[in-house]
Amino acid sequence: MASPEAQRIRAGLFRFPPAADIAADRAGWEGWAATQPLPADVTETTPAYGGVAGRLISPPDLEKDRLVVAFHGGGLVSGASVTHRGLAAMLAKATARPVFVPDYRRLPETAPEDVRADGIAVLAAARSAGHLTVFADSSGAALALAAMQDMARRGEALPDRVVFLSPAIDATLAGDSFEANAEKDPTLSHVSLRHWQSVVEKVAPLDGPILSPLFQPIGGLPPMLLLAGSDELWRDDAVRLADRVTAAGGTVRLSIYPDMWHVWPMSGDMPETAQAMAEIAAFVG
Repeated sequence: MASPEAQRIRAGLFRFPPAADIAADRAGWEGWAATQPLPADVTETTPAYGGVAGRLISPPDLEKDRLVVAFHGGGLVSGASVTHRGLAAMLAKATARPVFVPDYRRLPETAPEDVRADGIAVLAAARSAGHLTVFADSSGAALALAAMQDMARRGEALPDRVVFLSPAIDATLAGDSFEANAEKDPTLSHVSLRHWQSVVEKVAPLDGPILSPLFQPIGGLPPMLLLAGSDELWRDDAVRLADRVTAAGGTVRLSIYPDMWHVWPMSGDMPETAQAMAEIAAFVG
């Protein structure tokens, strides 16, 4: 059962309407996020890795030669480093590592292959920094997974650990939870996700390697931690990825959080957020 804090937060949630105007949706989200304060004990800088700019959130007493690269969600059409700076700060403090959130190029104005190229460039550059953990939420996991699959095919060095929070890695929406959780998910709806499909399928096939890397070869990837909410429409993307990694002989841990929704740690301070951060910290070591 959800904590009292989570129940209060959930009562104030609403289902996101379809983003009819992408530019306005981006500006609204980014403008609001820029006004939100970060914890006083973290620092924020704006470096670039592999030629891709972003935000680096660093905690006090950080561990040297250890980095987290966090690919933000937003359907690959919205979201930015500024929208995920709060989540990055939570990760940084929980793991005692700096967290870099890249501002990769987005669909639909950028070719899908170029979006993936940004992901590869960031990971290749960050890999040289030492121990590397890849974190991604929602559709950021599609970019991260697609980039790692391409790097694995070419025999390039991969990250040491992978953490996906509410991964959205099947743009065809074929998971059973898409129907099973239609009335349970408090933030996502069939209407909003079908509209999103209509936007991205103009530039990339829904079942292709960038939007749906779940259907691509899974073998040879780093150990993974997958976290998902029991009530979210995307839940079974995490379940199916865990099954595929296990079948391929990989290492994976799947945690389904009861009564939680899509990327719940971004919704506020509650025990379930603290639990997720603690689990991530324990996994990355």
